Amino acid sequence: MKRGKIKSEAGHQISKVTDRLLIVFRSHVGIINAISQSDLFVELTGHKPTSKLEDWVRWELIKKAMHRLRKETKCFVISKRTINTFIYFVPSTIPEAKIYVNNLNSTIESIKTMQSKAILSVKKKWYKSF
Repeated sequence: MKRGKIKSEAGHQISKVTDRLLIVFRSHVGIINAISQSDLFVELTGHKPTSKLEDWVRWELIKKAMHRLRKETKCFVISKRTINTFIYFVPSTIPEAKIYVNNLNSTIESIKTMQSKAILSVKKKWYKSF
């Protein structure tokens, strides 16, 4: 199988999951109606997640589909970390939307730190120490 065909098949699968997510998230508007990561997995796959590689790949596909939702549709899904899992919902208030903005700001700060670290590693010649 050629690489292009694999990519197009993956894109098709992501599109199918995206369509299903649009339906699922109609019931999960507002943080009060959030769905847990494992419940979302069950909703989309029909079984509870396991530690098998196949389920990891399925979850990666679901995450890509959620990214596509944010990027290409009006369904904006937010993830929020709770004590032991993630929850997912469509924001219905400005404070809920700010959860995503705060996540982005945190990510931006982490990226800035890594940019500085990359420059420092070259200046201090860390490559010679391993």
